[in-house]
Amino acid sequence: MLSGGRCTLGLGIGDLFQEFAALELDRRVRGRLSDERLEIIRRLLTEDSVSCDGRFHRVADLRLLPRPVQQPHIPMWLGGHWDGGFVEPVLRRVARFADVFFPTWTPVDGYRAAQAAIGRHARAQGRAPDAIGWGVQKQ
Repeated sequence: MLSGGRCTLGLGIGDLFQEFAALELDRRVRGRLSDERLEIIRRLLTEDSVSCDGRFHRVADLRLLPRPVQQPHIPMWLGGHWDGGFVEPVLRRVARFADVFFPTWTPVDGYRAAQAAIGRHARAQGRAPDAIGWGVQKQ
């Protein structure tokens, strides 16, 4: 409504020790914390009211207004850091939540392996692998 649908939500879970220390968070739980947050965000973008009693968050009758113009929701882009490979939890997270995966510079063989793994995870979750785009230039 405010932007006429010209909005993309870009997210990454972060990996800098200093950021987590400043927030007094245990860096080792960032994946589980992010999964729960992404679930709440996705639900806020697609449901009228969200309640959740999770491990990290408890919300009741949470609403997002104005409603997004994009349907079924604002596109969610998830970033990922290539460090000689992507770990499986990252690939599962992408398969579950991302409309577009935006990895850091990835060699072609890494891109192909990640694409195959995301496809497997997407199918296991009932999503079509081709529903997940790639915001990356292959090296």
